[in-house]
Amino acid sequence: MSDRIAGDVAYGTGKMLASLLKRDIEAHIPIKDMSKRKDGTLSREDLTYDADRSVYICPEDKILTTTGRVFAGNTPYYRSSKFDCDVCPLKL
Repeated sequence: MSDRIAGDVAYGTGKMLASLLKRDIEAHIPIKDMSKRKDGTLSREDLTYDADRSVYICPEDKILTTTGRVFAGNTPYYRSSKFDCDVCPLKL
């Protein structure tokens, strides 16, 4: 039997949940959904995934590549280039 923890959405980040799962703690916490952003940051739905190259492409045709880091054992992190984003016309 595993330990259990409950919390509000502030604890529902990927990093927090991964930490609990690593310690075999059953989490009852709503997931913080960052897929639709309201802070001017592009959402996942704004990007196009190119499976052949394993990259995401932003609306300005810039490429986001994987960092090589993997979250929760199966979700790769992707990052854009600071040089591309600093001059982006979509940036607030």
